[in-house]
Amino acid sequence: MVFKTAKEFDVDFVANEDFNLQNLETINNTIDTFMSKVDKVHVTIDLDGFSSAYAPGVSAASPMGFSPDIALKSLHKIIKSEKLISLDLAEYNPKYDRDNQTAKLASSLIHFILYNHNSLQINT
Repeated sequence: MVFKTAKEFDVDFVANEDFNLQNLETINNTIDTFMSKVDKVHVTIDLDGFSSAYAPGVSAASPMGFSPDIALKSLHKIIKSEKLISLDLAEYNPKYDRDNQTAKLASSLIHFILYNHNSLQINT
């Protein structure tokens, strides 16, 4: 059974193969359901989840990963909730990056979030 533990604990999730623009309405509903249950949100963006076409610089690159467009739509939905208080990016491995492609993706994601969110602070 896929995600047996997640199902046992009634965890909301979207399977990787369903995380695409064709399923945007379902994804937005999943985000809305989750956001209605919480006061604040911390988001971790695992760069391994992106397709290796966009993020080759990770330790577990996958050609079947998701694309930045659905990630940006989902992030925008989360930001609009005004519940996002922190965010981190995980799994970047510069050893495997080609032409800093994954680094550029990561920095573009951070830029998008900071540009669209008024009250986040940068901690390094």
